[in-house]
Amino acid sequence: MDKLNHITELVYAMNNDNIVDTSYKNLLPPFPTAVGAKDARMELMKSQLPGSKVQGVLKALKEAVEKEVASSPGKELCILAMLAKSQPPELKEALHRVKSLREAELQGEIAVELEAVEEGGKDLNKAILSAEAALKHLLWLSDAEIVFKEALGLYDLHLAAMVASHAQRDPKEFLPLLKELEDMPEHMMRFKIDLR
Repeated sequence: MDKLNHITELVYAMNNDNIVDTSYKNLLPPFPTAVGAKDARMELMKSQLPGSKVQGVLKALKEAVEKEVASSPGKELCILAMLAKSQPPELKEALHRVKSLREAELQGEIAVELEAVEEGGKDLNKAILSAEAALKHLLWLSDAEIVFKEALGLYDLHLAAMVASHAQRDPKEFLPLLKELEDMPEHMMRFKIDLR
């Protein structure tokens, strides 16, 4: 688990395709289709597995990275990639992580940008990933409109503004909406957001 960038690249490359049906289709003879007792057991086992193969691998990788790897900016990028790649994407949890990074920055933690993480360094283990860098990474992996809607769904207008500005949305479009929501009482704001 020393090379988190390799794990992150694996996460980016994963998909649910059956490579026997795609890449090796012309190289392998067709598989028999007769259903016997052994095939029925295999089908039963497949039906009991939760989710897709990508989801299972991502869950195992995330648990391993959270448990085995010391806190570092690279670890945070890797986990954000896993959350964004999940099916469906776990954007709420990813945005909670961005929010906690932002709060840690405000409390005086040393934050680093993506470039510093990619270059590496020995003193990065004492630093955290900046919330801005984490958000840029998340927006690169996910649809910006969906991330913005999820940020609104957390009822955190500052986070929603941060998402909108980094998603390069037109300020004339999102600032009036956020200002209107901010001026409302809390329960009305939540109701208006829930209607969107």
